[in-house]
Amino acid sequence: MKALSVNRKTVVYVLVAIAFVCLGFFAGLYHEPWADEAQAWLIARDNNSILDIIKAVRLEGTLPTWHLIIKIFQLCGLNYRFFFIIPLILSTAGVLLLFATDAPLVVKAVLPFSFYAVYQNAVVARQYSLVFPVMMLIVLLYRQRLTKPVRFHLVLLILAMTSSYGVIVACSFMLWDLFGFFGKIRDRFDLKYKITFFATGVLIILTVLLSLPPDDCNFVPVNISFVDSAVTTLLFNINVPWIQYVFLASALLVFVIYFRRSIGFATVCVTPLVLYMAFFYHRVWHTTYLFFLLVALMIICREDSAGEAEESSGKIKLISRIYIAVLLAVQVAAGMYSIYTDYRTAYYPSKDLAEFIRPYVGTDVTIEMKYYCTISLQPYFDHNIYGNNDTDKCYYIFSDDYKYELSSPLPDMIVIPLYGVWDQTFDGYKLIMFKSCLIFKFSAPEDSTIVLAVKESLYDTMDLSGIETS
Repeated sequence: MKALSVNRKTVVYVLVAIAFVCLGFFAGLYHEPWADEAQAWLIARDNNSILDIIKAVRLEGTLPTWHLIIKIFQLCGLNYRFFFIIPLILSTAGVLLLFATDAPLVVKAVLPFSFYAVYQNAVVARQYSLVFPVMMLIVLLYRQRLTKPVRFHLVLLILAMTSSYGVIVACSFMLWDLFGFFGKIRDRFDLKYKITFFATGVLIILTVLLSLPPDDCNFVPVNISFVDSAVTTLLFNINVPWIQYVFLASALLVFVIYFRRSIGFATVCVTPLVLYMAFFYHRVWHTTYLFFLLVALMIICREDSAGEAEESSGKIKLISRIYIAVLLAVQVAAGMYSIYTDYRTAYYPSKDLAEFIRPYVGTDVTIEMKYYCTISLQPYFDHNIYGNNDTDKCYYIFSDDYKYELSSPLPDMIVIPLYGVWDQTFDGYKLIMFKSCLIFKFSAPEDSTIVLAVKESLYDTMDLSGIETS
């Protein structure tokens, strides 16, 4: 079979890009942002100056990169309903940059529809939307990093400004070059490269220091099984431990075979992130960094892998290709499943609940909130709606000195997540359930129902048609 001509490749690229944008736009229209998405939007909306945004974001334990991007779009008139446009634009840029790499055409045609590309980073509006395009830029600039070090290290700095995971990955690429300073290829690193390298290192250190939250905002590492998370990242949710370990062992074997000529480089780039996730902090969706890091390394090392493949037996090549094909197929299936599930079931019920309580906002009815995730209603109003938020800001302020305690006597309405209902006695209240579910690949959708607790006297006057009550 003859290789596709340039024109035919262009047709494939155009079709893939159009399909990607259409899927992302369709999913975005039905996606309901969760609290973390709303929090970033509110910080950008409720602060007019860059300095104020920086001050607010410091309490988040991160940098204002994502919030400043949001602010730019807000100033251009972007409505919260179309918040997904921002991650969709960034992810589309990632797809176009993927086309510019030397990845196989089948990967360029399939990878954009994988779970992390088409849903988790293109629909869910988080700073992780920057990972795909930035990692593709690293791929494009990596082999030119010695001759054009400023561009390459600028991209690493941008990656470091996305999150602590970005810092780890950026520093891993730099660590490999640091080893090169003292190895056989040390003569290839000229003075310009070394100055750029160390300047970037200083800036990354400053980035980390500036992102540390103040003492009154306690950070607690999250202990989640990394094995389970890694299996979920690469394949799908398997709850049998021995199957998880067998799968990871086989995956490790395939990757060792693939990276055999570049095993040192791949190990240095992947190991710090894996150790950080395994022993310090990670959530399942944070493994987007691991996924795109592996993709980037496989493209960067493709030439070496191809040379190794020529020397490998036919069976090994066939097994490796089948393995990678299965992983891509599962990722695509997960992406389509997530879009379909988000279309059928609300990701979060904030919009419906906001519309339900809108007639009571600004009246004599008192409304208060309990727990961080109920902040997700605030973007649907241009002012603070909760009586127990004593600032003029709508976003949640993470500080031990700032409490969202319920008033005494209790208010007319209390917005509270389902999991938090049971720590409060609601004598004289009726509960109204607004159901939804969070999605992550093929896992059972996570119940994310919000409860509206309403005083009985007010409850009896409400029109509750179509709403589940208890």
